Amino acid sequence: LQGEEVFKAALEGNVYPRLLGKGPAALDLHDLSAGAASFAIQWWLEKVGYWRGSHVPGLEIITGWGQSHKPWSTSNLKASVEQCLDRLGVSWTHIANRGRLRLAPRTITNQQATQDSVRSEE
Repeated sequence: LQGEEVFKAALEGNVYPRLLGKGPAALDLHDLSAGAASFAIQWWLEKVGYWRGSHVPGLEIITGWGQSHKPWSTSNLKASVEQCLDRLGVSWTHIANRGRLRLAPRTITNQQATQDSVRSEE
């Protein structure tokens, strides 16, 4: 939970000004480490209503091509983002712009909505 708290404090301090710089339907992770990106993805999916199925179509995550990769960094942001989305059960696809991933729309059935409602009341 400590990493999540650090990420939220960084958000409040405007440490990541480009994060939503292209609008709410795009998450720009250029300035983030792989760890911070994981927290950002989870925060953003909640913010845009992804889990409720109430998001706009065409959500994209911008990872970049790796051209601004720091020489000292050993992480691969795009691969880390792909693994994070897979872990969360979020469907995504590669698109023509190789520095972006597009999320598949999430639709909620009545049964899922009822189950989610019951879980949130517990």
